Amino acid sequence: MDNKIVDPSNKIRAESLKITQTALSIIKKLRKIAHKQISENHNSDKDTVYRKTANDIVYNERSHIVAVFKDYLIYDDSSEFLKR
Repeated sequence: MDNKIVDPSNKIRAESLKITQTALSIIKKLRKIAHKQISENHNSDKDTVYRKTANDIVYNERSHIVAVFKDYLIYDDSSEFLKR
C-alpha cells in the first residue's frame, strides 16, 4: 500500500496546458492562413496597410484608427487641460 499524497490538480493542469498549447498552435496557423488570403485577395501587403492608416490620419477620415489617434493626442496633451 502506497501512502503517497497525490495532488489531482497537477494532472488537470498538465492536461489543460496540453490543450491550450494545441489551441494556440491552431490559432496561429489559422491567423497565418487568413493573413495570406487577405493579402492575395486584396493584393496588398503591410506597407499598403500602413500607408492607408497614415493617409486616413492625415486626411482626417472617419475611421476607428483616426478616433483612437485623436484620443491619444488628447491624453498626451494633458498639461493643456490641467492649466484651465
